[in-house]
Amino acid sequence: MLVVLLIAVLATAAFAGPYTFDSAPICGNKSGTDDTTFVNAPNFGLPYGVAVAGNGRAWVTSYYSNYRYRQAIMVWDPEFSLVDTVGPEISYDGALDTIGLARFMQTLDNGDVAYGDWTNDRITVFDQEDYSVTLRSDPDNPCNNGGGIDAFFYNGEQYYISQQILGSEVVLWDNGLFPIDTLEGGAGGRNIACTRDGSIIISPSLGGNYFIEFAGNPDDGYVQDTVYLEDISVDMGNIMYASSGPNDYIWLMSRDHANDGIFVVDPADGYATKMYTNTDSTITSIDDMPMGMAVDNQWAIWLENGDVDSSDVYTTLGYHQPYILRSPAQVAYDFDGPSATEYLYMADFYGWTLKLWTRETETGVWENTGVIGENAFMLKAAYPNPFNPSTTIPYDLHADANVTIEVFDIAGKKVQTLVNEYKYAGTHEVTFDANDLASGNYLLKMTVGNESVTQKVALLK
Repeated sequence: MLVVLLIAVLATAAFAGPYTFDSAPICGNKSGTDDTTFVNAPNFGLPYGVAVAGNGRAWVTSYYSNYRYRQAIMVWDPEFSLVDTVGPEISYDGALDTIGLARFMQTLDNGDVAYGDWTNDRITVFDQEDYSVTLRSDPDNPCNNGGGIDAFFYNGEQYYISQQILGSEVVLWDNGLFPIDTLEGGAGGRNIACTRDGSIIISPSLGGNYFIEFAGNPDDGYVQDTVYLEDISVDMGNIMYASSGPNDYIWLMSRDHANDGIFVVDPADGYATKMYTNTDSTITSIDDMPMGMAVDNQWAIWLENGDVDSSDVYTTLGYHQPYILRSPAQVAYDFDGPSATEYLYMADFYGWTLKLWTRETETGVWENTGVIGENAFMLKAAYPNPFNPSTTIPYDLHADANVTIEVFDIAGKKVQTLVNEYKYAGTHEVTFDANDLASGNYLLKMTVGNESVTQKVALLK
């Protein structure tokens, strides 16, 4: 009889602990103070969108600044602490063009970046390495004065969604950027968000107390529902933006003066709140704001009430402290391998900056584990490990059973299904071919019935 020991804990990128703002904004308007460090691209203002490409560089768009920054994309390279630019001149399919004002961006499954070009009413995809245009939507199929954009990977295919900024139309696009479905979203919503597999799409209303939820998939279609903030216990002002965040959580962001804020909710758990910060004027301490939210004139209310003093809000030359959020519009994130440093970038619209927070996440792994009992099974050590580009995964079954073995990246995104079928008792093996994947750590998850075990493997190219 197969007898194995349970010896570790399941690996997860846990959404726990505070974010830490460690420095001045990394890109944006330099305040000219004597107590902040230099900020790259000082004339870059009103950032709307941010995305982290597969190579770790953060891309950020500007709604309006001087001409150069308004018609270009800033690319922050954290390795060299430099800002590069994409555009404004671009070339695609032999034709020259100029990218226009943008609202939002999104990272694709292959690490490239999709850009919602508001001026030209098109979606443009850029190569993450050389910034060339690899795909662009047809001008005969406009994204309806769009810019609100997200992307997801479903059934081996890349899909895109766009939100009509001045209306309510949500368009679903296939991997060739051709429209395949139209949904009725939140009226005037400024952005759109979805889970990584597109099973949940969130369309906010402009200045409303609700958002539209679409549940489903591209093959079977979507079922629409209206979700009111009060029904999910979200105490914030009216919604301006929605953004996809770590762990398939959705970030709901407001710009309401009296009660601005951010609520991070889990759509898989009834939109339970996972983190929040807001500007409720009843606040008693600046420490109650884990991300330092201060929007428009809210800081004046705090000062008048004596909740904070000027040193909490102002620099010595009278500017807002660089860590103060004034109007976040989109978030993007990156994980630094199994050490699990999480990088969270925020495009702060009225803060005129791209900002970066970090935090340490809590992780652990199963190593050579299994389940004992009548239906015992074991996921044995993959070999070789580390590997390039493939590794063999042996496993044992004490009884006949339906077996699933899946592969996830360190952020929890499923990248492959290796086994999904009925297997007879005995010893088996399967090959994980990662030829098309990037170097890094991956998690192998074996499920039999209601039990799962997981093992970490490292791809080194």
